[in-house]
Amino acid sequence: MLLIAALLLVSCAKPVPGASEPAVPTQSAEASPEEESYKIGVIQYATHPSLDNCYNGFVQGLKEEGLVEGENLTIDFQNAQGEVSNADLQAKNMVTSKYDLLCGIATPAAMSCYSAAKEEGVPVIFSAVSDPVAAGIVQSLEKPGSVASGTADSLNLEGQMKMIRAFLPEAKKIGIIYTTSEPNSVTHLEKFKALAPSYGFEIEAVGVTNASEVGTAAQTLITNGVDCINNFTDNNVVDNLSVVLHAANEAKIPVFGSEEEQVKN
Repeated sequence: MLLIAALLLVSCAKPVPGASEPAVPTQSAEASPEEESYKIGVIQYATHPSLDNCYNGFVQGLKEEGLVEGENLTIDFQNAQGEVSNADLQAKNMVTSKYDLLCGIATPAAMSCYSAAKEEGVPVIFSAVSDPVAAGIVQSLEKPGSVASGTADSLNLEGQMKMIRAFLPEAKKIGIIYTTSEPNSVTHLEKFKALAPSYGFEIEAVGVTNASEVGTAAQTLITNGVDCINNFTDNNVVDNLSVVLHAANEAKIPVFGSEEEQVKN
């Protein structure tokens, strides 16, 4: 993703893979590379370490390609605070302001960026998106076919299930909290449910629509007798992981994470 973003900015005449109408830089065509500067809008859906890592890596990658904030690059970083409406407004404002490129970190932010940018042909880079096809951002992983490109981080769900079985040989029911409006979470849940019978598991899932419902969802899973709780990369859940951990600790059941920062928490 980092290399893709840098190449897009260094030569905006080159299209995003699969894009038919790349954005035209606002700088004069006669300007030398030393005089050119670019403006990127970054929308991070929420504040948690895994998404922070994506942003820091994005900025570092741009720097390694010669695009340095304060010199030939301006970055407008916005945090949607876990609200899709915020991300939608931020993305629209960036497109209206004619930014050279948008970067969406996490599925909801990436969807907002793509929705705002696609008609204007503004390139979009995304990160921390588990299933960009299901999210409607690209047509396929091989050929995006749109103004968007980036990285997909689909989980090794069978590996997670094997791990849970190894740690809990007698367990029968796995609890899942997921956001009903996040395509990545819905896709992961469907695949996880399909795998469960082969490992002797039943899946108990509770959907939430916003962060305030995560605590209640965790209590519902515990009341329904789950043997453990398994997290995907759901933004509302990860952003409120402390609430899930508190409920699980009180019930004396384990919580399994799907990426490093969840375990660190």
